[in-house]
Amino acid sequence: MPAIAFFDFVTAINARDPDRLYDLMASDHVFVDSIGNQIQGSEACRDAWRGYFKLFPNYTVELTDCLETEHLVMASGFAMGAQWRIPAAWKVLLKDDRVAQWQVFADTKIPFESLEKPLAAEDFPRATSIGGVFFKCKNPDQLKEWYARHLGLRTDAYGTSFAWKQWKDGKQKGYTAWSPFPSDTTYFEPSQKEFMFNYRVVHLERLVAQLKEDGVTVLDAIESYPYGKFVHILDPENNNIELWEANDEAYSKVLKGVTY
Repeated sequence: MPAIAFFDFVTAINARDPDRLYDLMASDHVFVDSIGNQIQGSEACRDAWRGYFKLFPNYTVELTDCLETEHLVMASGFAMGAQWRIPAAWKVLLKDDRVAQWQVFADTKIPFESLEKPLAAEDFPRATSIGGVFFKCKNPDQLKEWYARHLGLRTDAYGTSFAWKQWKDGKQKGYTAWSPFPSDTTYFEPSQKEFMFNYRVVHLERLVAQLKEDGVTVLDAIESYPYGKFVHILDPENNNIELWEANDEAYSKVLKGVTY
């Protein structure tokens, strides 16, 4: 079915993948925006999509209805960003199993006005603090005992977690883990360093999507536990970095070694 190209195009938009969009375009592809402005040619349209995804990294198309013929698709639904969702429609011309024209009908005032309204700090996917310091040593148990005896750390099988109050309301607790690992641990791989940092983050899924778009190496899929979500990335010096979107309430219930 020729309309497969249309659905593949929508999938590529939702993946924010301009190169895949380029592969699905006819060489003489035309993009027409909601006020009639046109961009001609597949390469220029790919670059335009790349710029649009920079402005709206969470842009998503949600389809509700679709009518199709051999060379034409008329679709309706919603266009969405991080802070907006607007009704939209699309007229799509198909040629030789490629998208020859993509025309959108929507009120673009709302999304572009959102660019003038900075997101609140808590809405940005980012690191917020140190979540943990993990390091290799010859004898983790002896080291924990030394720190407990001389520096008052309250340790458990993993080390300790330093408790502190989060700045937003001064009441909610946060935690930073301190954990010695045996010298032959493989947990820090592929990094060969003697340490690994954990950073507490917010909006982990959005952050990972942003990191992948920026070409950062993401080592694994996000894993979820009652006490939070985790993923590992590499920084430019090949340090394994653990990112943690914490559930502090659940984390506090599994702790045995807490240092105040």
